[in-house]
Amino acid sequence: MKILIVTHPLANNYGGLLQAYALQKTLEGLGHEPWVLNVSHESKRTRTLRFFRNVGYTILGRFYVTEKDKQELSRNMTYFAQTYIKPQTPILKTKKVIKTYVKQQKFDAVIVGSDQVWRPKYLKNIDHYFLDFTKGLELKRFSYAASFGVDYWEYSQEQTMRCKELLANFDAVSVREDSGISLCKQYFGRDAVQVLDPTLLLEKEYYIDLVRKELESEIRGSLFCYILDNSDKTRNMTDKVSEDTGYQPYYCMPEEVAYSKMTESNKCKFLYPPVTQWIKSIMDAQLVLTDSFHGCVFSIIFNKPFWVIINTDRGASRFASLLKLFGLENRIVNMNDKSNINWAERIDWEKVNNIRNVWKQKSLAFLQANL
Repeated sequence: MKILIVTHPLANNYGGLLQAYALQKTLEGLGHEPWVLNVSHESKRTRTLRFFRNVGYTILGRFYVTEKDKQELSRNMTYFAQTYIKPQTPILKTKKVIKTYVKQQKFDAVIVGSDQVWRPKYLKNIDHYFLDFTKGLELKRFSYAASFGVDYWEYSQEQTMRCKELLANFDAVSVREDSGISLCKQYFGRDAVQVLDPTLLLEKEYYIDLVRKELESEIRGSLFCYILDNSDKTRNMTDKVSEDTGYQPYYCMPEEVAYSKMTESNKCKFLYPPVTQWIKSIMDAQLVLTDSFHGCVFSIIFNKPFWVIINTDRGASRFASLLKLFGLENRIVNMNDKSNINWAERIDWEKVNNIRNVWKQKSLAFLQANL
């Protein structure tokens, strides 16, 4: 079966790239031909504003971040997407163009997922992720591990009505968090089932193979700190864990991420390290400290002890659902009260792995039943 995967644009997000890779590989393993939709949601207005801003900066002699700069700083992410997430469609920019392409290429099914593909806060064109471009086409539609990101409702009344109508055409609905089941039922009137994030469907050997192919070197350090929202509190937390454990902290992120701070002399600080270096960072860790959902997921995949700083703005329910599923709720760190934490507390990995295997079979069964 020829399948189109609809997910977030393949951008500077380690978890986002790896979940797209994992879902594509899983579908290939089930004997299908999965393609990833390469889409751009940038409007003409945005492109026009950027053009005039850049012209203004040039006249004033100020430094500005060009698209060429961004592409250069994203080259490691782009390399991974182009090398390992394939086949992909060409970049398709409008609903009409996408619909024409899907029709011409004779796709049999379209899957939306995974990650926070149903979070309007992050996506201006939320209808796209309810497959509005498939209207009138004869094909299968369903979601795999779609996430709202939060356990409360962020949609406007108009968005709710439009997406409810679109979701009525889905053959099946699956979500990543248990809270997504109740949100689907309450606001869309649709039954949904919970499945694993696609990265958990692949065994660790898939990821080890990627690291070996890219000849990643050994990591210098023992405490991997993957913190998306760096602050004085999280830096104090890192120092505290390092002091208590004796582990040397290391990182795998650009030193700077806010382009507004970029100058000609510090551009190198904004470069994203390779995806396989990020994987290797977890593989080689003695302990992981993270506020990232996929930082937690890959710690579980590699059976690495980890502690989680909950990031409420990015979606706390994602962490609660994942950790509850594996009986790991005690791995959450309260930054305001960390004095009594036993950083060396062990995880029963045999129990965790058994739970993962059961859910993996349930998740694969969902895919097989709907393809």
